[in-house]
Amino acid sequence: CNVLFYFYIIFISFFFFLMIRRPPRSTLFPYTALFRSSQRILHKEREEKLYGAVLSYYYALKNKDNLDYYQIVFARDGLKVTGRSYVSYFPDSYRVPDVLFNIAWITYDEGKHDEAIAEFSRFIERYPKSKEVKAAIHLILDSFHLKEDYEGLVRYGKKIINNSQIEKKIKGEMQEI
Repeated sequence: CNVLFYFYIIFISFFFFLMIRRPPRSTLFPYTALFRSSQRILHKEREEKLYGAVLSYYYALKNKDNLDYYQIVFARDGLKVTGRSYVSYFPDSYRVPDVLFNIAWITYDEGKHDEAIAEFSRFIERYPKSKEVKAAIHLILDSFHLKEDYEGLVRYGKKIINNSQIEKKIKGEMQEI
């Protein structure tokens, strides 16, 4: 009877060992494919939850008339932190350009114009064909204007005009300015 008990303990221990360890890379065991598909589901779930947090902060800031100063600061910081986390965990997501633009927009909204110029410039370099590029360029130019850095404004406008990746329509607007 003791022998059966020991075999039972060894079998249970081995079963739990198989359940908690990472599955082997080979497909010798049938649960490997099941485990990988469940990992993809968990990955997608994590992405949706983190993006949901980003959206929550974004919508709170869109309706900031209903927020007090503390809540605005909390939402700005929350959007920056969760947005950067989202970008670092899911860099290939189609939502990354929107998240990066909103992080830059929050920086601009805070009045940190030098940081906003840097954030928007990185955004434009990384996603020159994005639909938000036009708004990013205008916010950069406005940041230069608010800083009263008119030489920087002209220099940046010329840089945009000479950038071959920027749409001609946007370049035309820059030439008019």
